[in-house]
Amino acid sequence: MKAALERDIKELMAAWTSHLQRADLLFVHAGGINGNPLFVGEGAVLSRDDPRLRRVPFNTRRPTFGETQRVVKLLAQVRHPPLVEPRLRLL
Repeated sequence: MKAALERDIKELMAAWTSHLQRADLLFVHAGGINGNPLFVGEGAVLSRDDPRLRRVPFNTRRPTFGETQRVVKLLAQVRHPPLVEPRLRLL
C-alpha cells in the first residue's frame, strides 16, 4: 500500500509540474519519512534546497480536502498583533 501511495503522489506531482514551476512559494507539511515521495527518488519534482519551499507554520489536522481549504485560508490571511494604546505617564 505504501508503494502505491508513493506512486500516486509522484504521478500527481508530475501532473502539477508546470504549476509548481510557476509558483512563487511552495508550502509543504510532510515531515520525516512522509516527505520522501516529494523529494527523493526517480520522478521527484521538488528539491529540498528549493528557496521557494516553506513549512506550514502551524499545526495541521488529517489530510482532507476541508483541512486543505482551512490551511489555504490561514496562509492567505494577513495577521498582525492587536494595537495597544500607549500609556500616559503622569509626572
